[in-house]
Amino acid sequence: MTSSASRLAVTCPMPRGIVAAISTYLASRGWNIIDSAPFHDMEAGCFFMHVGFRSEEGVGLEALRSGFGPVAEPFWLRCKLSNGAQ
Repeated sequence: MTSSASRLAVTCPMPRGIVAAISTYLASRGWNIIDSAPFHDMEAGCFFMHVGFRSEEGVGLEALRSGFGPVAEPFWLRCKLSNGAQ
């Protein structure tokens, strides 16, 4: 089952490993990344990334949101997770 695309926008001060952590988290829960745009602002010392993804297993966005804390916490990650309608 394929759903509409969802979006994740993140920012954090320490990027090493964050792309791998997000990718692994999404893939392990049945989501497929369809686009990704990472950016590291060296002057500000901030990392930003937008990720578009779709569920290949019919997983709801709330299930994804509820389990994301352990991924976000070690990176001091601020994020916004939204479905394709937003």
